[in-house]
Amino acid sequence: MGLVHDVFGKAMGRWRTSGHVLDAAGEPVADITGSDVYEDGPGGNWIVHHVDVSIGGEPVRTLELIGEGDHGVLLRAFEATGELHTSTAHRLADGSIRIDGGDSRATFRIAPGRASGSALWERRSGRDWVRWMDLRFERE
Repeated sequence: MGLVHDVFGKAMGRWRTSGHVLDAAGEPVADITGSDVYEDGPGGNWIVHHVDVSIGGEPVRTLELIGEGDHGVLLRAFEATGELHTSTAHRLADGSIRIDGGDSRATFRIAPGRASGSALWERRSGRDWVRWMDLRFERE
C-alpha cells in the first residue's frame, strides 16, 4: 500500500497512551493519558490518526492525516483548538519512525510483536534539542 503503510503500518490499530510532559531538566511536570487510533483512510491511500488524550487534566483532541507528499510521508495534524501542524516522517534504519515538525521532532518505536510502543518527543531550544514528552503505547 505504498510508502505511508511502509512507514506507519506497524502503528495501525488502537493504543492506550500514557506518559509525561517533561520540564527542561527532564523531570515530569504533567501526566498524559488517553488513546491513539491509526486506521486506513479513504481508498487505503491515507492513514487517519485520532488523538484523544488528557495532558495535565486538559483534553487534547487531534485528527491527523498521514499520506504521501512531495518529499516522503506528510502528516497534517488538525487540533481541536484550530491549530494546524505539518510535519514529515520517514523510517530509520532500526525500524523506528522519525517525525520532524521543524521546532519539534519525535522518534516513535513499535516493540517486536507490536503489542507496545514508545515515543520520545523533543523540541528545539535555541540550537539544542530538549526532551519534551515521553510516551508509552499499549495495544487495546
